[in-house]
Amino acid sequence: MNIALKERYNVHDVAKAAGVSAMTITRVFNNSARVAPATKAKVLDAAGKLNYRPSRSARTLRQGRSHSIGLLWSLGGPHDSTDVVRKMTHVLSEAGYVSYLTDTMSERKIINNCLIDLIERKVDGLIIQAPDHDPTLTEYISLLNEIGSVVVVSPNLPDEDMPFDYLHRDLMYGIDKSLSYLYETGRRNILVLATQGKKLVEIEEMFAQQPYINFLSYGHIETGKQQIDYHLFAEKVKLHLDQGKRCDAVWCSCDEGAAAVITLLQDRGMRVPEDIAVSGVNDTPICQYIRPGIASIDRKNSEVAAIAASMLLKRIANPELPLQRETVNMRFVKRKSAGGE
Repeated sequence: MNIALKERYNVHDVAKAAGVSAMTITRVFNNSARVAPATKAKVLDAAGKLNYRPSRSARTLRQGRSHSIGLLWSLGGPHDSTDVVRKMTHVLSEAGYVSYLTDTMSERKIINNCLIDLIERKVDGLIIQAPDHDPTLTEYISLLNEIGSVVVVSPNLPDEDMPFDYLHRDLMYGIDKSLSYLYETGRRNILVLATQGKKLVEIEEMFAQQPYINFLSYGHIETGKQQIDYHLFAEKVKLHLDQGKRCDAVWCSCDEGAAAVITLLQDRGMRVPEDIAVSGVNDTPICQYIRPGIASIDRKNSEVAAIAASMLLKRIANPELPLQRETVNMRFVKRKSAGGE
């Protein structure tokens, strides 16, 4: 048989080409220390020439591991959600894992179906963003238990009985810092613009005793679509001013909304921040290039990704590890639009 004419090569073909046993081939691809460096080099050279790849399904059955990770995340915006999952994928890839990423769109059916699929794939672990409709993941506990090694990432604090590792991504910390900064720099009539929902309620509760803050909703974000009409931020501020109402600062729940408000104010001949300060959320790259630069809240994507991936890798390596609880506080970035440098 002319081995060069085969389209698909197996472990025995590689063994024949390298002049070693099939067991040696297996040891090389399992990174066994029992293979001499020269022999390993010879095997890898032969495998490369034959374009041989070991069967992942066979390794899964043999080792009980698939060397794969599930990532369930809502990729809607306006924040750059793809950035954090891309960084997670990189960290996990460096550790030897393939990542299966799905945009859940925060919808029950998608999350449920994806969990079933990941169980069938026998993934070694999962990083999941807790959806707004079920931040405690009670609907999915039984499926998550089948996966076993799970890290939950959420803007909410975990319940005491949460049975999985948990990373609290504390956006409220950054919101508190940004609104407090506006007050500390002399703003006494702050307009807060956010979508009607849980986050706006949390902000209202945090500053309920502060008469210098007025809250306005610019509408709802439709689940699954998460589309925002950024001009609505400017429309709300325009209506507020046209009604003779005053404000000396506008806090927007995204940077694009802040940019729209800045444009409106400048078109009306008003100075930012001298007349009205403006602040946003998400610290998108454009913030530092718009004039004035937009003050915003850094979501710390790199740190969140590194910590979540590290927590999962630790859990996979040691399933008996005590439950891990971590918090990443979002950072307020002072820029000219809010009176910063």
